Amino acid sequence: MARLLGVLMVLIVASAGSAAPVPKAVKKKSPDVTGMTWISDENEVKLGVIEYTFLEGGKLSWHQQGRNDVSTVGSWKQDGDHLYWEVNQKYVDYNVNFKEGQFEGGALNKTNKRWTITLKPQAEK
Repeated sequence: MARLLGVLMVLIVASAGSAAPVPKAVKKKSPDVTGMTWISDENEVKLGVIEYTFLEGGKLSWHQQGRNDVSTVGSWKQDGDHLYWEVNQKYVDYNVNFKEGQFEGGALNKTNKRWTITLKPQAEK
């Protein structure tokens, strides 16, 4: 009888330690931004709404809404959830991380002005 109780105790302790794991929140993986256009509202620093298109080979095209010009003076690179780009020969550097369907982070220009930025995917037309 003592042996049976010992076996039951081992089984109870073993099953308590092997409970089903608690599922973690599913983390959305950052999309590859190549060929995509993303929108940021940079009114905080009076730049307005800007559309950034991340082209093949690290080339960047960007356009301030309400203006007729498009600039290609800039570059970008992505490493997993981290996205970096610069405009106007590194006049402004952007560093953002993917979180909940968008990129969030900050910008820093050559005059040491910093601002926050949220980059959202452009809605399909």
